[in-house]
Amino acid sequence: IADSDRTIYLLDEPDTHLHVKAQLDLMNTVDGFSSAGHQVILTTHSPFIVNVAKPSQIRLLSRSAGETSIRSLSSNPDQSSKILRALGIENTHLFFSKKIVIVEGQTEEGFLPAQYLKQTGRTLSSGLIKLINVHGMHNIVGFSRAILELHNPLEIYILCDNDASSDLQGLIDQLEVPSANKFQVGSNEFEDAFHSSVLHRVWVQHHAENGRDAPGCWTQAAIEQLKTQCSVSGEKFSKQLRSLNQGGKSMTKPIFGAALGQRVETDELPPQLRRLLEVLANA
Repeated sequence: IADSDRTIYLLDEPDTHLHVKAQLDLMNTVDGFSSAGHQVILTTHSPFIVNVAKPSQIRLLSRSAGETSIRSLSSNPDQSSKILRALGIENTHLFFSKKIVIVEGQTEEGFLPAQYLKQTGRTLSSGLIKLINVHGMHNIVGFSRAILELHNPLEIYILCDNDASSDLQGLIDQLEVPSANKFQVGSNEFEDAFHSSVLHRVWVQHHAENGRDAPGCWTQAAIEQLKTQCSVSGEKFSKQLRSLNQGGKSMTKPIFGAALGQRVETDELPPQLRRLLEVLANA
């Protein structure tokens, strides 16, 4: 369809039978048409094609009861796109996720994928579940608006500890997440929700599986004493826990979270965390 020097290109699943690299080459060509002032309307089922586009450029069409509905980012789409991309949210997750889980900590971010895999034998992505760590998020209103344009609050879950920031609470309010979808784990932090014997065993196993012995100061009694001390003083248990790992393998929050997730048994999980994983496993 031509009008003066501008052309509208209509492409019906042009990626069919193309190798992934060829699909990306195709999108470079399409982008060239667009940059030259032409319009391209392209239909696809390819996640690679979907992820190349800007979120604001995508329209999700679905048909139900004889009617076709269209979903898109319509409220300040360019700003929404920037926010979502900054959080590493791919378009396939944004448009097709069955459930979204929001956390505010690196330990939780490392734990959930590992424990879900242990319980189900599948990855979170394969279950169309998107995990988002919103720690340090600055544009809560913009993020909330973008998510709610495409997802029902009933599909959104919050995993937090008793030390959740005011920003996270503001996000919960903005998203209008039902109280039943909010799972609070830990007295002050996620880590203190686990029994000292579990924390001790997991880190010892982590060392053993890497051909090392855990530090001599890493004992169940020392962990329990530290947990009690932090509950009184208000110190960060997760931070102080590292003082018992002198000479041991690197203990960052993501590493420790993944180690927990890989080795904790279902009956050792805090009740709230067990319920959340049951919900996700049934997605």
